[in-house]
Amino acid sequence: MNNRFEVSDYVKPTTVDEALAALDRHGAAGVILAGGTNLFLEGAAGASVAIDIKDIALSQIVSGDRLRIGALSTVGDIRNAPELTNAYYILKEAADLHGHNLIMKLATIGGNVANAHPVLDFPPCLLALDAVAVLKSSRGERRVPLSEFFVGFKKTVLQNGELITEFELGDFSDRSGGAFLKLAWSRVDMAVINLAAVVDLAADGTCQKARIALGTAGPTPFRVEEAEQLLIGKKIDDALIDEAAKICKAAANPVDYFRGSIDYKKHIIGVYAQRGIRSALRRAGKEN
Repeated sequence: MNNRFEVSDYVKPTTVDEALAALDRHGAAGVILAGGTNLFLEGAAGASVAIDIKDIALSQIVSGDRLRIGALSTVGDIRNAPELTNAYYILKEAADLHGHNLIMKLATIGGNVANAHPVLDFPPCLLALDAVAVLKSSRGERRVPLSEFFVGFKKTVLQNGELITEFELGDFSDRSGGAFLKLAWSRVDMAVINLAAVVDLAADGTCQKARIALGTAGPTPFRVEEAEQLLIGKKIDDALIDEAAKICKAAANPVDYFRGSIDYKKHIIGVYAQRGIRSALRRAGKEN
């Protein structure tokens, strides 16, 4: 199969409005070029016009009423962002395991999410952080919780002419902590299993918010809400952690292929759920 992306035309907008106009003008022939690390590897069926958006000012990482991450923030930007503390630190952990330095300078968080492959690293983190994707088109703007963004293997709710402009992250306190874990054949390889866990503690040490998100455990990344609910409102102990890990294993539906069998992946998911919750709990209990 030939996955080459053959360019017949090249457009370089400098504003979001110009990019949206280019998407409308070229229709199915147009494809967004951000970092290009997925596009030039996998190709783009039927597309021949590269709409290069790298010069658009969408690489901001800012805190305020909500922490916001521009869709063109690169892996390197996220890895070095001082704003990403407490629960949000899991994004830096994912960035640190994302690949070699060239990939870190090119690959963007928006492209990682839009690609929608379940092995990618940022989607579980964003799910665990209650992220909302801000989507813009010439028809207007809409905000989609990431829990509703992925609808199938490499399929999303993105419509023709829409562009991800930023991610708004949920509200987590100074008593929150998180952990991102990834099993891969090498540092620069795709995940065999990845998992993000977040714990937010009340003043008395009980869990007021818990998030556990799995990648490579089904056709889409997803949160294990049953395991989350088990932890909320309680002081988390080893017994609860073990039970949450069992729930995560039961919820997982990984594929059986050369990178690992179903049984092996389910075992790792259980181990990583235990490690992730413990690490998140330990970090949440420390002064930040």
